[in-house]
Amino acid sequence: MYSIKDLISFKLKKLHRKVIKTSTEELQKLNLTYGNYMAMCCIYENPGITQVKLSEISQKDKNVVSRIIDNLQEKEYVKREPDKNDRRVYMLYLTEEGKKIIKKYWDTILKEEKKILEKLSEEEQNIFFEILNKLLK
Repeated sequence: MYSIKDLISFKLKKLHRKVIKTSTEELQKLNLTYGNYMAMCCIYENPGITQVKLSEISQKDKNVVSRIIDNLQEKEYVKREPDKNDRRVYMLYLTEEGKKIIKKYWDTILKEEKKILEKLSEEEQNIFFEILNKLLK
């Protein structure tokens, strides 16, 4: 008999939820979702990124990204600036408040990942990341 619990996608989703549980609870206090935070991280790592590129990196539909950016701009965590070469395109930047949010919650996420990885030896962790990277290619 087949079981959904045997699917890779099911196991990965379950692991993902386990890793982000605490940080999601913390982010909810600011009325932010984990997806909002990940969008902010992409902008933090790529200042001046366009919404189209953010959509590609985050693997989210352009309309979803647009709503996320609208929400983050309303909260004053993100700002849009017109591209000097093409006024139809907007570049995305974090505000100072947005940068504070990134720094505040990044450690929480790393702690949760560390808790999960502590169950593996250093060698197993290396193999785990090798396999993940190989599967993602």
